[in-house]
Amino acid sequence: MLRGDRLFQIAKILMLIAGTWRLELKELPNKWQMFYNIYSVFIQISFNTFVISFLIELYMTWGIDNDKAVECLTTLIVNLVFVVKMGLFQTKKMTKLLNQIIDHVNCLSIDDEHGEYIFESHLRYNNILNIGILIYTFSLGLHLNIIGLVQYVYFQQEPNNVTESADKPIILMYWYPFDYNKHYGFVIFYQFFTIFASDLYNSAIQAMFNTIIIQLSSDLKILQLEFQKFNMNMKESKQKLKNIIVKHQKIIEYIEGLNETLKYPLLIEYMVSSVMFASVLVQILQGKKIIFNVEYFVIMAFQLFILSWNANEIKIQSEHIAYSIYESKWYEDSTEVKRMLYIVVMRCRKPLSLNIGPFGSLTNDAFLSRIKLAYSYVSLLSGGVNT
Repeated sequence: MLRGDRLFQIAKILMLIAGTWRLELKELPNKWQMFYNIYSVFIQISFNTFVISFLIELYMTWGIDNDKAVECLTTLIVNLVFVVKMGLFQTKKMTKLLNQIIDHVNCLSIDDEHGEYIFESHLRYNNILNIGILIYTFSLGLHLNIIGLVQYVYFQQEPNNVTESADKPIILMYWYPFDYNKHYGFVIFYQFFTIFASDLYNSAIQAMFNTIIIQLSSDLKILQLEFQKFNMNMKESKQKLKNIIVKHQKIIEYIEGLNETLKYPLLIEYMVSSVMFASVLVQILQGKKIIFNVEYFVIMAFQLFILSWNANEIKIQSEHIAYSIYESKWYEDSTEVKRMLYIVVMRCRKPLSLNIGPFGSLTNDAFLSRIKLAYSYVSLLSGGVNT
């Protein structure tokens, strides 16, 4: 299997199951591709109905039952971000960029054992990270379903709940165009499907984001190695340096393309993350589903942290290219080669980064600022709930 296919394997499988993989499926015959397109439309329309139901429920409960409203707001924000990101990954611009990145990795030639080790170590890190998030996310969904089952068992054991007028427990705060007590079986299935789809979308999105960013960080580290050793053979150093510079320019183009494509989704996630953190913390402080909400807060914080950490690595590794040039035997080369190296070093003074609109670069500091702001929102939301 080619390097790019290996690197994007987990992300591709999850995106396929989520119905959002838009790159060409050469291994599938036309008949199966048609079935996949139908499946893709079905699962995405179904997921959008969840968002609409949450939105209506939020409108109907806000100002009347603020406890339910805060819980509904959290779920609505999460699912809206899913819809925006999944829509992004299906755009022609993103599909084209993703195809270029996969082809680039497939055609990547690594002549050095250390370079091969860098790629393999990033591949293992990427797989462990994505599988870990996948397992944790679906475990969280299973936990939520178990909570719903336990609530229903307690409901059935209460003698006062024998009458049909008693509202049966539900896991998620939806709006239904019918009396959910009379169609309880369908409602439970619908909610189980919602949880499964949300877990799947979250895992697919995180896997794709992580894979793209980790791959770019790996490319930059391999590039450092090539700059450091480009003039081991003085006769070929000039041509080899030109080839390395072309690789550097391609990486710059990929990151600029990512910034152009991801600027709105990253901006939305950056802006709403503090509200999401705060609304979950409010529910924890109120003693609602404490264990589940703590687990939920952990996965939200971890995902934003790991996204910021990996994006921060791009910035650091792009700056380290200049250091790797200093470690080479640049002083033994011709004036023309030295001039080219000087230009590369000057370019490295402007580090590559993933941007979040007017808020600057996505770094570890950006993550910490979201956590700090969440505490401010906690007092605001707590005050709104208590009034």
